[in-house]
This record gives sequence, structure tokens and C-alpha cells, in this order.
Amino acid sequence: MILNIATTNSSMSLQRHTGLFQMLKSHAVPYRMYTTEVTPLKFDSLYNTAKKIIQDHIEDPYVIFAEDDLVLTEAFSIEKMETCIGQAVALNIDVLATGAFLSYEEVAVTDSMLKIGGFRGTQLIVIFKSAYQILLDSPTYNHFEDTISKCQPKLQIGLTFPFLSKQREDVPSMIVAKNHNYLFHENEEQIKRRLNL
Repeated sequence: MILNIATTNSSMSLQRHTGLFQMLKSHAVPYRMYTTEVTPLKFDSLYNTAKKIIQDHIEDPYVIFAEDDLVLTEAFSIEKMETCIGQAVALNIDVLATGAFLSYEEVAVTDSMLKIGGFRGTQLIVIFKSAYQILLDSPTYNHFEDTISKCQPKLQIGLTFPFLSKQREDVPSMIVAKNHNYLFHENEEQIKRRLNL
């Protein structure tokens, strides 16, 4: 299991790297960095990096994509992640999110996974081979998770629960003016109440 981490060559990304590598080391998570330029649109650089990661792993059964402002939660472990990946394969999931600041149409399908209609927050996701060509062919019209949630043909999306990842709250977003980082906690609590988990 290797995390492919999207980052940029900007000073904001360097700020995000503080503590990132130590966190990954403490969980014994191997990783590879993919560095790109920040584009005028900003959101398309993330999607372009995701496409590059997919292309580099086109023969693999899945690829793990992460952003450099990732936080692993207390629920995270490599073993838990691998279990969730196995469950996602059995359920024919195309994309597995491990946290979200917004999600909808949640349905519990296992003791640690929901099927969802869509989400926001790509801090740590698993993209399965069934989604590769769909995502490579999709236009970059908005944020990466919008494409995942709305592209056609419709992708089957899973969400680990409890969340295995969230977004750092102490660094600014590089894509939107207002951070939504704190909403990961709120969304997790709302899901818990809605589904009585």
C-alpha cells in the first residue's frame, strides 16, 4: 500500500509538509510525492495530478491518492485501510473516500463502510481500476470530487466510517478562499446521528 501524495512547488505546500512525513512514518505508511505547478484555476492542478497518478498505475487494481494536507485519524491503520479496500472490491465500489466534509445519500453497507451518492474532500481516496478510464476521460470542469460524484457513467462511491482521514485545520486551503476543514468533524457527527451509528 503506497500513498501517492499530490503537492505543489509552492510555499503553501511546504507549510503543509510540516508534520506530514512524521505522521506517515508513525503509521509506517509508504508514500510517493507528485509535485506540480499551481495553475490559475487552482482546482485543475489537483485533478491533473490525480490523472497522472492513475496513468502511472494504469495496470494496478487500485491506486491510493492523497492530498498534502491529509490527517490520519485515530481510526486509521494500514490493516483497517486494507480491510476497507477488500470490502470495497467485494461491493464493486469504484472510488472509496476515507473522509468527507460533505456527503449525501449515505447507506450503511458494512460495519465500516457506507455507500454514498457523492462527497467533497479528497484528502485520502482509493480509486479502483473500474474508474480509471472514466476519470481520465472526464473533463476538468470543477473540483476533483465533483467530477467523481457527478461524472457519467455514474461511479459507485464508498465512504469509510468512522473516517480514516480528515483535513488539517491549521493550514489554509489552496483551492478555495474559505477552509472547510472543520466540516469533516461536523459531517461525521451528522452521519452518525442520521444513521444511528
